[in-house]
This record gives sequence, structure tokens and C-alpha cells, in this order.
Amino acid sequence: FKGCNLAFEKMLGVSKHDVIGKSVFDLFPPDQAEEFRERELILLRRQGHQVYETMVASEGGFFHMVFHETTYKRADGSLAGLVGVALDLSERNNALNPISDSEKYINSILNSIQVGVVVVNAESDEIIDINDNALHELGLSKEDAVGRDFGEFVEGGADSVADVNESGREMVLVKSCGGKTNVISREAKTRVDDCDLLIRSFVSI
Repeated sequence: FKGCNLAFEKMLGVSKHDVIGKSVFDLFPPDQAEEFRERELILLRRQGHQVYETMVASEGGFFHMVFHETTYKRADGSLAGLVGVALDLSERNNALNPISDSEKYINSILNSIQVGVVVVNAESDEIIDINDNALHELGLSKEDAVGRDFGEFVEGGADSVADVNESGREMVLVKSCGGKTNVISREAKTRVDDCDLLIRSFVSI
């Protein structure tokens, strides 16, 4: 760890100085640390963004957490590491408040990465949220994108995104101007307020 915020300190029941320079094996029980490390290694190998939920045991108690993690690069384009944001679902109403600091923090991270990220309803494929990179790729404003079927922007429609998974697959995005771009897309599942969501990330190739 190179740093953390106050919420992470409270969750672990330790100070920031006790976190910096440590690994997950220094801060969490062995089984939990192994799960975190395995997920981190997979993300570092494939690069991009991932979202997952898990129970966390620490000196601060037990927490039902959702983790948003994304890789980032150095100025020369080489992989530098990953940055993560953890939300405590026991305080879900506050965490999901549109004007909450947590959501603003997550959005600032998602909008800073060079990966398109789209959050859709798992049943309807309706776009719930979308980051700046994805908006740029599609040539849309956020107001024009939210509420529309993501399949509208994929060559072949909904059938073309039905088999996207964590391993990723190539597909063609159709921009609002009619132009097309080839991307590698990956998908992760999460559940918020009894609603199944899909986090779709993609990069141009």
C-alpha cells in the first residue's frame, strides 16, 4: 500500500502509517488476504477495471464491502499499479447519495482512467452511469446516454454483448455520428439495492 484515506483507516482500526508499505497479508486474515491478492494479480495481468463485493473482517469489525479497482500507468505508458475505492454497504443509503463524497471520489477516479466504463441494468441493459472516456468514444453527452439501451451502440445489438465476460471479447462500438471503433470489452457483475448491475469496461484496439 502506498496510501489510504480515513475511511480505510477506520475500517481496519489502524492509522495510515500502519498501512503504508504493508501488503494485504500484513493487514487482513490469511484467507481474506489471499482473495484480495488473487483478484489484484488477475487485474494487474489483464489491466482495466473491476468491481466486486465481499465480507471484510478487521479490528474494526465485520464489513460488507464493494470494491472498485482500476489499474493506472506511468507517464511512459508502463503499468504503475492499481488504485481502489471501497464502500461499506451497511451504510448504503449514504454511499449511494448522488452528492455523497464517496460517489464523487469514485467518479473522479473512473473519469481519470483511459478506459471506457458503462454501468447497465443487468436485466434491461439500460445505461445507469457512464464515465467520460466512454462518452468520448460514443460521441455522446451523459444526458443523452443515461437511460438508453447499451445495445444501441454495439454493432449487432444486444446479441453482440450477451457473451461478454470477465475474460473479455472484441466487439464494435457504433458512435452517435455513425462511425465505428473496435474495442476489447470486459464485464463484472455487482448488486446494489436489490438491483443486478453489470460494469462494462472497454478499450480501443
